[in-house]
Amino acid sequence: MKQLKLKAPAKINWFLRITGLRENGYHELSMLMQTVDLFDELTISEAGSDSLIVDGVCSPEPEKNLIMRALSSLNRYTNKSLHARFELTKRIPARAGLGGGSSDCACALMGLNQLYDLNLTEEELSALALSLGADVPFFLKGGLCRVCGIGEKVQKLKFAPRAHLLIKHVEPGLSTPDVYWRYDEKHLSDPAFDEEAFLSGLKSGRFDKLTPHNALEDPAMDILSGITDTKQSMYDEGALYALMSGSGSAVYGVFPDEKSTLKASERIPSSIFAHTIA
Repeated sequence: MKQLKLKAPAKINWFLRITGLRENGYHELSMLMQTVDLFDELTISEAGSDSLIVDGVCSPEPEKNLIMRALSSLNRYTNKSLHARFELTKRIPARAGLGGGSSDCACALMGLNQLYDLNLTEEELSALALSLGADVPFFLKGGLCRVCGIGEKVQKLKFAPRAHLLIKHVEPGLSTPDVYWRYDEKHLSDPAFDEEAFLSGLKSGRFDKLTPHNALEDPAMDILSGITDTKQSMYDEGALYALMSGSGSAVYGVFPDEKSTLKASERIPSSIFAHTIA
């Protein structure tokens, strides 16, 4: 029986801008995203029927899980009837803006393509990925990427900063549609932001000179006030840069070195020590 064991990384948003609204209601975005070394683990095995085991427990509604939807999408696209057993160990918090579900989905697409020798191209996988979720195409590339549109335009950059991170998931988490609804309800507009200056600063490693920007942060803070307090606690403990990731509710801080990051982790309960990865 063929089997693959894969790692699905989390991500952070270095910035997130809302640049427009499409007629279908989808928001146009401009984001800078990077994978981090916080991983879910996914094992994919050949099987005679489909199953999804999450942390040792059979998923009660596997058809709603992005991993199983990835398998269904591949079967429809290839006109095959492939089956697989998935075993998922979750370490990336849910409802956090860290992309755990999207990363698991991308991992499943790539793993199934390899396991069953489907030989689908990157373009074919990207099209399938976008149909499953806005962040899924990014996770097919990983590293540091500029992501635009509704997630379909992904450009991997040639440099990728190494940053010491502390990530705190603010409970109980947030629903992405709720955050976007609050953004629209407040009739917010995204102010001018110099993306090229941000990239230049990031490339130089001057994290303390970066301008934090996430258009969804204010509406998310309206829903969950703990985000505000958590972000401030990151700065109080010496973070050079702090921001909510994605639509929340996780907040991360960038610290000068490993020692200062670990020291801050002792004072910010349930925080996760991590690094950005290329």
